[in-house]
Amino acid sequence: MSVPPDSMALEADIPAQGVSGTVMKRKTKDLTTTAPQGGHTMSARAQQVVELLKAIETRAQEPMRVINPAKYIQHNIGVADGPAGVVQLLKDLPRDSTRVNTVRVFEDGDFVVAHSEYNFFGPKIGFDVFRFEDGLIVEHWDNLQETAGPNPSGHTMIDGPTTPTDLDSTEANKALVRRLVDDILVNGRMELLAGYFDGDRQGLGAERCHARLGREGNLAQIRPRPQAPRTGQFRPYHQ
Repeated sequence: MSVPPDSMALEADIPAQGVSGTVMKRKTKDLTTTAPQGGHTMSARAQQVVELLKAIETRAQEPMRVINPAKYIQHNIGVADGPAGVVQLLKDLPRDSTRVNTVRVFEDGDFVVAHSEYNFFGPKIGFDVFRFEDGLIVEHWDNLQETAGPNPSGHTMIDGPTTPTDLDSTEANKALVRRLVDDILVNGRMELLAGYFDGDRQGLGAERCHARLGREGNLAQIRPRPQAPRTGQFRPYHQ
């Protein structure tokens, strides 16, 4: 495995720390699911991602070696490409208050997705998507939102299951989500929304800090307001 150049080394005096707890892993076809709890060992790439994110807090150097020094595409608009962008990010974050706690991790093919609690200049919740090539991370996407809640149904932004239980339905579930995004978010076909939910048991946006759980809560969150134009646009880039 190639490693980042010397410029990737962090000026840190905090020793490397492991991730607290163990993780669960189950696999079907190309999908591996892991979570930072339970009694099993996570996949190697998922472990690397969790340790890489934790290194934002600890400034541990070894986890950074999973980043490809010759090809690292960064989609966060505030961070530059390459290892140098990561180094600058760490320099910009305060050492005494930065915290990272990864709640759940999913691996699908060459992608690993992490859902984490952060303290970056205040508490936030984030999703990080990493793409691997030849054992190294070559691309990263993320999204951060300020922590809020619980929502009107009592849910926080991170509670809920950390691993799926119907792994034999993975492909069918992925196809269902693709159809929902295409019908509702991309094409705005709100008349189809109710058909995507099982009564009031679950709901799109249940983890949103202001969303109400259940079918009516989903409709209220997504349905355009009377006489209000539909201003949001969704364009599919990756599947």
